[in-house]
Amino acid sequence: MDDEKVGESLPEHTYFVLQMAGHAYSLRRHIPYLTGADEFWNILFWSCWFHDFGKSSPSFQSYLRGQTTRWGHRHEVLSLVFLKWIEDSFEEDEFALLCAAVAYHHKDREKIHTWYSPPDPDECIGEIFAGLDPPEDETILNLYRWIDMYQHETIARAGFPEDAGVKPVSLLREREALRVVKDDYGQWVLEYLKKLRGWHRKNPYGPYGSRSETALLLKGIVNWCDYTASAHVESCGFEDGLSLEYLEGRLDAAVFDSPYNHQKQSSKVDSAVLIAPTGSGKTEASLIWACSQPDRGYPVSRIIYMLPYQASMNAMHARLDKVFPGYTGLEHGRSTLALYRQCLDEGAELQKAINEARIQSKLSRLHCYPVRVTSPYQVLKGPYRLKGYELLLSDFVGATVILDEIHAYEVERLAKILATVEYLQESMGTRVFIMSATLPGILIQKIQEILDTEDIIRADPETFAKFTRHQLECIDGDLLEERWLEEVCEKAKQGVNVLVCCNTVSRTQEAYEYIKEASGTSVETILLHGRFTGADRLEKEKRIQELVGSGSEKRGPVVVVSTQVVEVSLDIDLDECYTDPAPLDALVQRFGRVNRRKRRNLAPVKVFTLPDDGQGIYDPNLVQASVEIVRRNCGRPINEQEISSWLDEIYSGEIASKWNREFEESYGMFRRSCIETMEPFASDPNAASLFYKAFDGVEVVPSVLAQEYERLYDSGNPLEASALTVPVSWKQYLGLVRKGLVNRDSDSLVLDRSGKVPVVELPYSKEYGMKMQGGMLS
Repeated sequence: MDDEKVGESLPEHTYFVLQMAGHAYSLRRHIPYLTGADEFWNILFWSCWFHDFGKSSPSFQSYLRGQTTRWGHRHEVLSLVFLKWIEDSFEEDEFALLCAAVAYHHKDREKIHTWYSPPDPDECIGEIFAGLDPPEDETILNLYRWIDMYQHETIARAGFPEDAGVKPVSLLREREALRVVKDDYGQWVLEYLKKLRGWHRKNPYGPYGSRSETALLLKGIVNWCDYTASAHVESCGFEDGLSLEYLEGRLDAAVFDSPYNHQKQSSKVDSAVLIAPTGSGKTEASLIWACSQPDRGYPVSRIIYMLPYQASMNAMHARLDKVFPGYTGLEHGRSTLALYRQCLDEGAELQKAINEARIQSKLSRLHCYPVRVTSPYQVLKGPYRLKGYELLLSDFVGATVILDEIHAYEVERLAKILATVEYLQESMGTRVFIMSATLPGILIQKIQEILDTEDIIRADPETFAKFTRHQLECIDGDLLEERWLEEVCEKAKQGVNVLVCCNTVSRTQEAYEYIKEASGTSVETILLHGRFTGADRLEKEKRIQELVGSGSEKRGPVVVVSTQVVEVSLDIDLDECYTDPAPLDALVQRFGRVNRRKRRNLAPVKVFTLPDDGQGIYDPNLVQASVEIVRRNCGRPINEQEISSWLDEIYSGEIASKWNREFEESYGMFRRSCIETMEPFASDPNAASLFYKAFDGVEVVPSVLAQEYERLYDSGNPLEASALTVPVSWKQYLGLVRKGLVNRDSDSLVLDRSGKVPVVELPYSKEYGMKMQGGMLS
């Protein structure tokens, strides 16, 4: 990617856009079959060729060169008049789509029509187009002759074969073409905008109608071609295609020489669910599934791997980049920072690390990488219709989605995620692979209904038995009682690596303080939770991986004191676990950080019975039912195959009724308000605020770091400055505002999600993270 090139001519840029259009065809050539729009690639090609012709206006060129400070018009609107040259080559609906793709390729439909729809166009046409002058005669004729003389060659050079449906056009005569643009541009712009308004009234969009999908994909792919061409991206797919043969040389040979049965089954299904124990090669099974889809008649353009936590996304990105080197992108709220730190760790100089991280992050946001690690929350931006949603959703055509650790989402968010997956599968033809170590039957049933599949792959009993690694212990009392923390310290002094998992930040801070003081310098104690700055958290995760990573040979001794962020965030392997009570599926994930590589026969995992009120994190009924299961099975080895029946016992009766009710309410409301109102060319500015409040939270700067943040930000290093922010939810942020703990000078800065972030008057240290008054950040 050439990120520095400037001064590119209109024909040069258009040429690159058309090359990317050909690349889009090679990735997603089956779109006409998906949408029923046989002319899709023809419309897209000519949209791309004409989309920027309006930039040839002398007044726009003056603005571009800095000779004027404001232009006051939209180049894409002037581009419409050039389409008159080729109108006779298209059917009415096809031409309407072509006009829409050009007119709305930057701004939404409503904005364009507001700017260019006066009450009486005939009387004030001059006023509407004041300052919008047509190109010079020579420029108009050069554009005309470019098409007339080179259209056959350009179609071929862009990579469209004859059966793609991209056809040469019949042009107006040269003199007429010149007159239309030079003398009648205002008339034809208003005429085409009027036709577009009528077309939208006549053909309202629906969520699953083929026209809606066609228009949405057209907008998304035109944007993709435009943006990637501007970034000078050369390739966005696998050079030799994706196949099992490609994968075979990149995974551990044992995966193909002696695969588990569930790995073999994964190559024989379309959309499916996999349930297999931690450490039994679920990730490898998912990649086998994705790479086998071309053999099942499904052309794969993307592998999109979704995880719930940023730390797990960072780790998976590093892992997949070894399997698909140079093809793997990372996308989440702090991905640029994570990539920057990775570059520094690899020995890059500061400025080179900054540049490389920004380039990789930009390519990921442009959906250039054929393999992408991200969060389901990034995908929810599509149904919420945040700006750029058409581009986002179009990337799921030909995609295989791997949804890992599905258990980690609370029921209302889970319902929205699955509703979105359903939309992608039905409208974009996406195939989906959902996997976890444990799933209750109530959730499996919902997934089957939504994916419309009977394919549930379960590891066989022998595999579950092989991965029996934990001895379940139930301890009446509270983990924070002194005698239990003393026991942790004694174990650590004997060389045992211990995981202490609490449900709230404040409890982890309390446990850490005691263990650190009591164990002294002979044991390293590390605190991990979600209220550290990005820089401090990455540093802590790196240190934990060094000491007790699955492949680490150092092996501590260490005590890791963590909240539930440890459940699926790190590939670590400790010796014993002490944990607060939690829902059973969460407990199982905590156990999965212990004896992961089975260095010992059975590792004790100790579950405390108190506090059992959910601590504001979990449903108390779920916690109490889980504690009863733990109590009943105390002293027994855990065979993970049994966990499914334990979960089914928990999710029964009133708990099941409540779960179903909450799921259906969230699912139904989300479908009605987002999925069923889906339409192209209509981002929802109000939804952006709702989305970020619901899913993204707020980044804040503790007051002790404010001066350093200001210094870095003002010195032109916002990336390093962002490493000093701490995430809080919107609910927590509003609580801080009410308590007067947010610096009022910075409070409003959070509203547009740009620029500097709010400063909060809360204590922070590299060792403890941010501390809240009254446990607000529990």
